[in-house]
Amino acid sequence: MSIVTISSQEFKFSDHSLPKERVGPDVPLNFRIWKTLVDYSRWNQWMDDVHDVTLNDPITKPSSDFGRGSTFHLYGSSGVQTLQILHWSPCQKFVYCITSAHPKIAHSYEIHLFPELQQASVTVSGEIEIRGIKRLVSFFITRRHKRILGRQGQRLAVLISHKQ
Repeated sequence: MSIVTISSQEFKFSDHSLPKERVGPDVPLNFRIWKTLVDYSRWNQWMDDVHDVTLNDPITKPSSDFGRGSTFHLYGSSGVQTLQILHWSPCQKFVYCITSAHPKIAHSYEIHLFPELQQASVTVSGEIEIRGIKRLVSFFITRRHKRILGRQGQRLAVLISHKQ
């Protein structure tokens, strides 16, 4: 088994570029980004091959908060996968692992706030657990997942920028 790191990509946002009608001008930029990132009802709009998402946590009701350790079912054309939240630092960092995927994949989203510039950025990175013979083609697997992570980051950036 080997762990391959997908290099990070950064997406920047300006406080002036995001709509404020519904959220309000007093809500910090990092909180607006965080709310979009963790809104699992909209994950299908930016995650690859996800058509529907359900919270799979018997102690958490859909209307209440969730966090580290919460699990979700991701429904897509390749079947049902399980996503588990590994790290949950509101308005700072969100890390999840898709455990039923082969290879296992973990994605990290870090929010950096620059209040003096009225800007924020989201740094997206990932890791892939590769086993067996697939280690021989790990370069191609890593390159494919880097493109997937880039597309997801771009779709997330569009969703954040157009949040009403």
